Amino acid sequence: MKFLFVMDPIEKIKVSKDTSYCLMEGASQLGHDVFYCLPQAISYESGRISGEVIQLSILGSQNEPFFEKAEKKVLELSTFDTIFIRKDPPFDQNYLYLTQLLDLLPKSVRVLNGPQALRDYNEKLFTLEFSQFMAPTVVTSRINLVKNFLEEHGRIVVKPIDGFAGKGIRFFEGSDLEELEKHFSGQQQFMVQKFVEEADQGDKRILLVNGEPIGAILRKAESPGKLNNLDQGGKAFASDLNERDLEVCKALKKRLIDRDLFFVGIDMLGPFLTEINITSPTGLREMSQFMNRDLNKEIIEILAKLN
Repeated sequence: MKFLFVMDPIEKIKVSKDTSYCLMEGASQLGHDVFYCLPQAISYESGRISGEVIQLSILGSQNEPFFEKAEKKVLELSTFDTIFIRKDPPFDQNYLYLTQLLDLLPKSVRVLNGPQALRDYNEKLFTLEFSQFMAPTVVTSRINLVKNFLEEHGRIVVKPIDGFAGKGIRFFEGSDLEELEKHFSGQQQFMVQKFVEEADQGDKRILLVNGEPIGAILRKAESPGKLNNLDQGGKAFASDLNERDLEVCKALKKRLIDRDLFFVGIDMLGPFLTEINITSPTGLREMSQFMNRDLNKEIIEILAKLN
């Protein structure tokens, strides 16, 4: 099979942690051809979608160099079996245009995750479809609504709807009303949630492949009051799936499969679902190490069977 990874510059990734590279490594070890291109390298001309792509020889994550690059060449994207959209957020206009171009490819090319679903679902608002698993939540730009919510719950978390990697998340208590009013201009919508006491124990990242959970890691902040997100200094630890986790995964399964959301990461804070990551889920490398399994190969094998 021929795999294309549409992603940010590969020279800037941290191979020891990067999920995209981990998937490339799995595909290469199973004998598949691996290519890479930047989002802006994709074009439309005369009914065809093409890209300036580079074939990679994946050399492994233990010693540099980690890969070797062939000469750049223009190929029609219809010649690929699977295309992974692995560009990191934010989901901006250029990301939108990328999904619209890739949506024009024939059905013989599996684009993951599905471009239409990437357009339809914000990673925070998607959780509202499964609100029975969430902590008390409001989504609003109205400061009076937030003040009432803060009065009811005592401590709250405020998240920008388009935020990613933990950026822009703020915590407020009853004594923070003045600062809270400054934060809400009335122009921007935020997701506001009751603070979950289990946050200091870390949050759980669960990866799902074709609707089924393959494992989990615990992400824990370096000190109390900090964010658990790995991009914000949190560390990863081994973790298992409990009954609540499996219940949430089961509830999501049909929707994920129906919308071609093949590779998804969900975040659980104690018993609560907090986010459904569909753009560029991470954590595969750490999860594979803790579970002592080649999850990257397992994912590629599952995908090969679907194709």
